[in-house]
Amino acid sequence: MILDRALLREIALRLLMVSAGVTFLIGLGGAIKASSISQGAPLWVPLTLAPLIVGQAVPYFLPLALLTAVVLCYGRMAADGEDVAALAAGAHPWRLIVPALIAGLATAALTHPLTTEALPDFYRRMRELTARVQVAALENTDPSASELHYGGLNLMWRGRDTDGAFLDVLLHLRAGGSSSGQRAGKPRDEPTVLPGEEAPTEELRVRADRARMRVAGGALVFSFEGLRAFSETGGAEGWNVQNDGLTMIHIDLEKLAEAQETELRPRAMTSSQLQVLLQDPAEEPERKDDARYVLHQRRALSAALLPLAVVGALLGWRMRRGGALAGVGVSMALLVLVFYPAYSLGEGFYKSGSWPPWLAAWLPFLVMIAPLMLLLRGVGRRR
Repeated sequence: MILDRALLREIALRLLMVSAGVTFLIGLGGAIKASSISQGAPLWVPLTLAPLIVGQAVPYFLPLALLTAVVLCYGRMAADGEDVAALAAGAHPWRLIVPALIAGLATAALTHPLTTEALPDFYRRMRELTARVQVAALENTDPSASELHYGGLNLMWRGRDTDGAFLDVLLHLRAGGSSSGQRAGKPRDEPTVLPGEEAPTEELRVRADRARMRVAGGALVFSFEGLRAFSETGGAEGWNVQNDGLTMIHIDLEKLAEAQETELRPRAMTSSQLQVLLQDPAEEPERKDDARYVLHQRRALSAALLPLAVVGALLGWRMRRGGALAGVGVSMALLVLVFYPAYSLGEGFYKSGSWPPWLAAWLPFLVMIAPLMLLLRGVGRRR
């Protein structure tokens, strides 16, 4: 049917326009976020995060783009009287909704592989790039910054001198980083660990008048002047040390990074990996429930595009001469007030243990059925 092809072309055109606009805004925000966490890393390193941030957000802004495109398309059709001409030519009102349904199916077919395979890969790459940004920041600290964070290490300072050294420094090293240090001219006494026992967990706080930092041989090397340190050790008494001369502390970067999360969460795994996880008898039941929830959530997100497309068509048909601004407003209101709250509510019900994984994940899809049925009641009366 000629009208079907015309509507599909207009939906596709508006979908591309809205997607391009939203992508630009997300990309701009991603670039700002990436540069804010760079902490002095070379500019190209954090900026590589921007396209990954956009890719990770695609499945979540596609519902907005699709709904807005369909609302605008059917609103223009009604405003130009094309629906009246089609009905006068003998077309059934239900027939005019078919292009919106096709658009929803096509978008769902595009979204599903993104959420099941591409999105987790984006997440993994973002983790790797974030680690690179942090290491680069250690090697080239931003002169305008006043703090630096990496793994279990937090470094803060009041200012920098002309040689680039940190002034009035506070260093906090949490458990997970392995450090070795020595006072200039004196060997460091190693703690005694009995065979079969684990090394005690330490938390180190260091204040110093002046400090320098460099990366060498996989270690972060600090040179402190006017050091005052305090340590708390699990299962033993803490200690204090003060040295007005030079104090060197070496921190293993690899072990320091272990303070960060190392195990991939189910949300960061592909659907094929989640299926393997569910078949593993050694996995904990809670982790398997998380995997089931993520799998159902991905399917529900794709399936929800179908009722969203039809609801958008019916809303645009009713609005007629509302205009582009009204179409965008209606789309945003429906998503902000109904769809996304249902998404968050379902996740809350699952985390609290009130609902099973499948029901909590499919809540946004089920919620969209109510406005769909309400709007469909008036379609037959248009004939």
